[in-house]
Amino acid sequence: MEHQKSKTNKKIKYTKKENIVLNQVLDIYKSYLDKFKSGQKVAFEVPWQKKQVLGVPRNVNTGRPYQATNAQLLSLIQETKGLDLPYFLNETDLKELGIVDIKPDFPIAIGKKLVERYLDKSRNDGDKFKWISTNRFKSLTDKEQENYELKKAVRHFPLYHHSQFEDSLKNVDLYQKWIARFSETSLLTKLNKCKTNEERQKLFEPNILAAKNYLDAVRTEQGIALKEHVTQCYYIPATDEIAMVNLGQFTGENALLAYVGVYAHELSHATGHKTRLNRKLVGNMDSKQYGFEELIAESSSLQLMKQFNLPSVLDEQSSAYIYSWLKTQQSKGNKDFLSIACMKGSEACQFIDKQYDSFKQSVENNFDMTNAIRTLKFLPENAPVSLELSYSAALIKNKANELFTSFIDQNGDACTLDFWLEFDHFMKQEVGYEKADIEQVVERAKTQLLPEQLSINLFDISSQKLQVKQEFNTPETSVENLKNNPSKKRKHSI
Repeated sequence: MEHQKSKTNKKIKYTKKENIVLNQVLDIYKSYLDKFKSGQKVAFEVPWQKKQVLGVPRNVNTGRPYQATNAQLLSLIQETKGLDLPYFLNETDLKELGIVDIKPDFPIAIGKKLVERYLDKSRNDGDKFKWISTNRFKSLTDKEQENYELKKAVRHFPLYHHSQFEDSLKNVDLYQKWIARFSETSLLTKLNKCKTNEERQKLFEPNILAAKNYLDAVRTEQGIALKEHVTQCYYIPATDEIAMVNLGQFTGENALLAYVGVYAHELSHATGHKTRLNRKLVGNMDSKQYGFEELIAESSSLQLMKQFNLPSVLDEQSSAYIYSWLKTQQSKGNKDFLSIACMKGSEACQFIDKQYDSFKQSVENNFDMTNAIRTLKFLPENAPVSLELSYSAALIKNKANELFTSFIDQNGDACTLDFWLEFDHFMKQEVGYEKADIEQVVERAKTQLLPEQLSINLFDISSQKLQVKQEFNTPETSVENLKNNPSKKRKHSI
């Protein structure tokens, strides 16, 4: 979504400097509460309808993700303002791009960072030598250094987005080079080529299914039970169970997305169990601790969903608790509990990511490519594909591509009918199965899609720079023929 300067660059007014980031977050949660007044049950923006690719917010120049409150704030800002990509610029980036003179009147957000500075308490406020940097401190004499003590101080900094500039910096070559490195940029290109909302939605459906299966894998790895509840979704610390309303009761065309968003929130609560990160999961719904834990779970689930380019999903109750809790912190202002909650949210997200890595490792430890192909190939037609088999399919795909590259290195780049026949013979010798068998089992595993299957293409001819001779047609076992066969296509539904 394009943002004109007059709309995006509204002046941010705050009375307390230390509350700058907190107040920006508060404003966003207040906007969520306003939506619930209109009768919405859960609040989320559908990114593909706004031609928007969500993601982990990062500095566009260095590529480093923002952390803690900055990450929370920028994720929320991207969603609510409809920013097309999750990249942000600071003042240094503007200078490097040579666009300082045309920067907007006001930034899109104010971030903060903790820095080390040396303080001389004997100096008056306003004295430029009252606070000095580490480099300046080192340049002082030993006698001068005696007056200073090391302190940690909060520094605020402005952040900008390309949508605030004319043509979204499309004519700035260096900026375009920066953003070309990120997967979100290529996904946005695909999104912009879609002609209908139905096409746009189908582009993101694999991400939604992969996110659900990712959460299922982690929950199973941790032994957390999942039970069905008629009307509510919640986590029970005493029994280590997650209660979820049946998927069929989530209504609307984006029901699965809503379900996954709530699921991510509840699984984030489960990371606080005494056997995991051991957070305080006690207190009634009116307690301060309850609101604090809600923000932790929301911060974690938001980060999880961004890994799949999906929006966070908030219900009215959680929004009200978080908003009320943040208002309390705003009035007190004696400790930065927002930063603490966001850091704990990051810990929860990282814990979930590590458990998924553990799930993958356990599959890899027992992986045998020939046995995995055989198991998937002869799995009864109506039998469900387990998550372990699904990840095995991803490993099959990786190994098959490695063998494909090796074969090309040995046999040149002429893609003829003989080439594919020779490749089948090669694969038969290596793993006991031909190219068509591998394509069949990989396609079968897509019913339980995992993240690894989103970005890997099988036998990708274009990536190998093969010169295809036009007088030959690839045999019926090719990937393209499988894709064009409606009976073998996987149909996503929400």
